[in-house]
Amino acid sequence: MKPLSSPLQQYWQTVVERLPEPLAEESLSAQAKSVLTFSDFVQDSVIAHPEWLTELQSQPPQADEWQHYAAWLQEALSNVSDEAGLMRELRLFRRRIYGAHRLGANAGTGY
Repeated sequence: MKPLSSPLQQYWQTVVERLPEPLAEESLSAQAKSVLTFSDFVQDSVIAHPEWLTELQSQPPQADEWQHYAAWLQEALSNVSDEAGLMRELRLFRRRIYGAHRLGANAGTGY
């Protein structure tokens, strides 16, 4: 993976300032830095749920993990009792799965 260009390095510093304290810049892979720099969606997800990045970095996604999506979603929805809860769980599931795929080989879903 190519290093970030000079303007992107400068932008990266603003990204680092937004990241939660437990996330040390040194612990992030080059791929994670690139994705966090280019994707506001992933950046916002990691800021809201910093534990996801730790899970993503410790458990790389498997090529066949998509086969588990239905079961994972069913598990996530098992305690939903109203429409607001349904919408919340669907958003969290989408963010978690999408973020894992954006971070690629250095990521995992944590399910």
